[in-house]
Formats: sequence, C-alpha cells, structure tokens
Amino acid sequence: MSKLPLTLKSTAPISKIDATPWSRELWKAAYSMARRMIRDRATYGTGASWDWYLRAARRRFTTPASWRIAQAAGRVVFDQRTPTNGTSGSVDVLLRQGLVRRTRRPRPGNLLGVVPYRCVTVDRVRAVGLAFAWSADPLASSANKGLRVHRAQRRREVARAMAQDRRLMEGSRFGLTVVGVLLLREAEATA
Repeated sequence: MSKLPLTLKSTAPISKIDATPWSRELWKAAYSMARRMIRDRATYGTGASWDWYLRAARRRFTTPASWRIAQAAGRVVFDQRTPTNGTSGSVDVLLRQGLVRRTRRPRPGNLLGVVPYRCVTVDRVRAVGLAFAWSADPLASSANKGLRVHRAQRRREVARAMAQDRRLMEGSRFGLTVVGVLLLREAEATA
C-alpha cells in the first residue's frame, strides 16, 4: 500500500473584512436613544435629561468614534427640544405671523384660546398683556428682524451691481465692430 505525502495547511489567521456601513446604524441607535431620553418631565427639565443621556450614552457607546456620533445625535435632539428664539406681541400679532392658531374649543385654563402652530410653546404674561411664542427657528426671533432686513438689502444691492456689470460686459465684450463683421464674412466665404 502506498502512502501519499499530504500536507494540510491551516487557514489564514485573518477574518473577512466587514463591508457593512455601521455609522448609519450607530447614528440611528444614538438618535433614537436621545429622543427617548431627552425630554421635559414633570419633575425634571430638559437639562437634567441631557445629563442623563450623556452618562448613559458614554456607557453604551464606548469607542471614541461612536462616542462622538452619540454626542452629535444628542445635541441635535437637545437643540430641537429647547426653544431659544422668541417673539412677543398680542395674540392677533402672533396669529398674523402664523406662529399660533385659534382652537375650536379651548380647554379650561387656556385663557388665550390659541395653540402653538409654528412655534414650540406660547406663554402669557398677564401683567404686561403680552404673549410670547418660543421657537427653535431663528426667523421667529423678533431680535433678528433688523438683521434680516439688513441682509435682504445687501443681497438686493449685490444683485443690482451684478446685473449692471452683466449689461456692461455684454455691450463691450460681445459687440462686433464693422471691421469684425467684414472679417467674419471673409472667413465664411473662404471656408
């Protein structure tokens, strides 16, 4: 009986490369965790729940890259939950701006008879007779109105200057002289 020399080689000690893009799944997990945790509660505010989220996310997302993604997801949710821009005025002014809308049947205790529509909350200051509409949108801020007007004026000035430059360029750059027309005709005739 003959024996064949057979040598079995071991497999390579490296594993297959995982081509799955885990950053999307990581973002979804961190964002959904932040949405569940960062909210206003009856006894604690949004700031306390932000702290709780950061502690829990640090324990759950342990690598430096995942921790950065978890922080960014929490920051997005925290910014959505905390209104930082507000405007004030009577209820009619806020209705005209579209920040609030009237309700059919106001609940008992809702003395304004309006609910937030394009803002997060509406507060009433009885002593002054004003209502405050709070939103995360910087366009809703009454303090930014002058800035918005100034930016719009600057953009109009730039657009006018660009249109004037365009007219001047078209008149001088692309206009043909009599000599240019004769040269074009001569070139067409020889071709």
